[in-house]
Amino acid sequence: MRTENGLGGEDHGVALRIAMWAGVARERILDALARTPDLDIASADSTEGFIAALDGAQVAVLPGLPRFYGPDVAAKIASSSDIAWVHLISAGYDGVSAAGWPPGVRFTHPGGALSGAVAEHAFALLTALSRRLDQAVLGQVRQAWGKPYAQQTSTLSGATLAVVGFGSIGQRVAKLARGYDMTVIGVSRSGRPVEGYEVHAAGDLLDVLPRADAVICALPYDDETRHLLDAQAFAC
Repeated sequence: MRTENGLGGEDHGVALRIAMWAGVARERILDALARTPDLDIASADSTEGFIAALDGAQVAVLPGLPRFYGPDVAAKIASSSDIAWVHLISAGYDGVSAAGWPPGVRFTHPGGALSGAVAEHAFALLTALSRRLDQAVLGQVRQAWGKPYAQQTSTLSGATLAVVGFGSIGQRVAKLARGYDMTVIGVSRSGRPVEGYEVHAAGDLLDVLPRADAVICALPYDDETRHLLDAQAFAC
């Protein structure tokens, strides 16, 4: 095998060692990697096991969430002279932001691969809130279905949705909202125009919120976004 781009130089006949820790779809990922020749896969299911698997690895594959990418893992990667590439298999990278980005290590992520699933989950929660599905389930268990429940439900059709964070996930949320005949207002750092949508810069957030019946956040969790929706925002 010939490896380039800082992952072992141009060695021949040397397997690329990958340390992997997957919280979901583990077997599917391992099966896909097993079909690729000249890979040495060290799989782990705990912090201690993953740190051990990192010895001699050139690539680390794990979610970028605090449960996985914590201070101990970050320190191990930072001290390694072999690890050149970390691939995050989650949409979030909260743990990396908190624990630190080791210098000289390339980080990649799934891009828009998870946008559909995340957007659908967010919209499922919005629909459940609108239709008070938690109360509906309790009513079914209790065999009670009355006016109080019906009076608390609402419809999404005709409502206005503010999507804070108008990247790949945010725009997938917006498409789902359009299917419900909702008006969508996007908010992004730059306020860059997106065809077919009204988009505002982050500095206009407090002007957008009073117009919204519901808000969905599709933001990375970091120092810049922490407490973005504060008491002032909820008072709008």
